[in-house]
Amino acid sequence: MKIGDLVKAIPLAKWDGCINPEGNTHIGVVTRVGVDTLDVIGKKRDPDKIVLLNFGDDDGIFRSSDWKFEVISENR
Repeated sequence: MKIGDLVKAIPLAKWDGCINPEGNTHIGVVTRVGVDTLDVIGKKRDPDKIVLLNFGDDDGIFRSSDWKFEVISENR
């Protein structure tokens, strides 16, 4: 996955029962790929890969620990 790719973000199975995958699947263009090094409440954790998707008038941050990514169309 790289900048410019059209990507589908689907909630991981760990959210089963809490989040409806059909209603919470997002499609957008990758505008940034990076690493989240946020230190949450003084707890060290493994850094998550983050993907910033653009939806035209809005952006969304998606963490690899919460979402499965499927490339729909590659940017050439």
